[in-house]
Amino acid sequence: MDKDIAQKLFNELSKHEGIIKPEENIFLRMLENFEIKKSSKFYEDLPLKEQTLNELSQERYSILSLRRIMRNINAEKNSIKGLKKYWTRICSALKIYSSTDLTRKLRGEGYLINLMEESGKNGNLFSLLGKIEECDWSNQSGKLYRRISPVLIIPGFINNIRTKTWEDKNSVYEKEILMFKRRISKKEYLFQGAN
Repeated sequence: MDKDIAQKLFNELSKHEGIIKPEENIFLRMLENFEIKKSSKFYEDLPLKEQTLNELSQERYSILSLRRIMRNINAEKNSIKGLKKYWTRICSALKIYSSTDLTRKLRGEGYLINLMEESGKNGNLFSLLGKIEECDWSNQSGKLYRRISPVLIIPGFINNIRTKTWEDKNSVYEKEILMFKRRISKKEYLFQGAN
């Protein structure tokens, strides 16, 4: 990828308010080394690179990763059809976190597609979809609580209320009970310290 494009995407990622500070040597280098060709496809999978930040004597940690690079020029709205439609429904019902499923959902959100198209008209060829995992067992119960959220980077629209709403709507919350993870509500996750 062109170094200027990679730098701009990294700068936009760095502005995202809901994540840890991304490291250049991980994400900028990965973007610079990623070869993306012209295509009619909406997205490409990025190589798995993660950054982990430990806090409070390792009782809390966050893991940031980039999962997809999306071509803004191919961001037309379309409906999900066939088996993909049923898979998306199953993932949603079971609260399964899937970057592929999220990319499909994104294409069904007209207002986000409009932002991507506008970003493309302003000279930004690509947007990014990442993931942030926050794990915490510093609460009074000593149980592991986990939040997994998408990180949507549309250049020129970082921290936009609509992108934030979409990220929040597609976040998954878990609580570990006897080595098993159980889905919980956002409210239970937020009030974990009271337990």
